[in-house]
Amino acid sequence: ADVVQARAFHGPVCEGGGGVLVMLCFAAAGYVLAAFGYSLVFIIIAFFLGPRFEISLAQSVALTNGDPARIVDYPVAIALLVLSVISVIYLLRRSRMRFDSDNDSDSDNHSDRD
Repeated sequence: ADVVQARAFHGPVCEGGGGVLVMLCFAAAGYVLAAFGYSLVFIIIAFFLGPRFEISLAQSVALTNGDPARIVDYPVAIALLVLSVISVIYLLRRSRMRFDSDNDSDSDNHSDRD
């Protein structure tokens, strides 16, 4: 029974219908990303750098024997971690300020209509 179930799933994906299914999934993902204003450039960069990040993460885990607390033994790692946290905080604040200013301008436009 397991072989029949595996073949039932494997067949349509590997044969002609699978390409259409993959295309529709990526089209839906692209539509959602565009609707929320995500840039295609970031998606492409993440697509190419993702595997390299994965390899680097595996190497880091091997160097520290799986103990994330050993990161503090490396000053460069601490500096990069601090810079990453500062960058994330800065970007979150900047996007929040943009969101707030957009809402303020929207409320001003609505008050002009009344």
